[in-house]
Amino acid sequence: MILKSSKILSSKAIKKYESLKDIDDNYLFEFKDVELYNPVVENIKTPNNKLITYKQYKTDIINLTCSCDNNKPNELRFICDLCPHLINVLKTKFKKNLSDITLLLLENRPKQNNEIYVKLNSGLDSCIIVGVAENSKWLNVYYVNNGANLLKFDTTNKKWAYNLSPVFADETKAVFEDFINNNLVVK
Repeated sequence: MILKSSKILSSKAIKKYESLKDIDDNYLFEFKDVELYNPVVENIKTPNNKLITYKQYKTDIINLTCSCDNNKPNELRFICDLCPHLINVLKTKFKKNLSDITLLLLENRPKQNNEIYVKLNSGLDSCIIVGVAENSKWLNVYYVNNGANLLKFDTTNKKWAYNLSPVFADETKAVFEDFINNNLVVK
């Protein structure tokens, strides 16, 4: 079973799915018994002006709104609901106001397809965020170790891209391996 936060703004709504296939047919694998995670943008403290013009659009950094047609209501501050204009303003003008992991998620957000996330907690003060893009056999693995890092994992062959495996603490490595071995089902 998969639990997914609803896009409806009733904030606490959670939707239950048996598999990613129920969400969208474009995912090439499924997760069992995990909860989907919606990363959010932290509140940004900005001097005087919260409105910033980017190209011809006006972006509001406090409320995360934009005057473009792609703008969606985003009271919950989900990264996946941000338009490209807000992402650009956040990455360029407010980089120092964002956590390393938020910045990494913004910089690597897929442009053509959606990415959904699963958060794996290791019990330590660290976590792994696994990103799943439509029509891709690869997982994006975001983690913090001396800054935020991103590595790619091939779900078909169950190996890391370029044989670069992440530097995880033993407990975190065990959590990720358990996730791959017990919760990931390649279609």
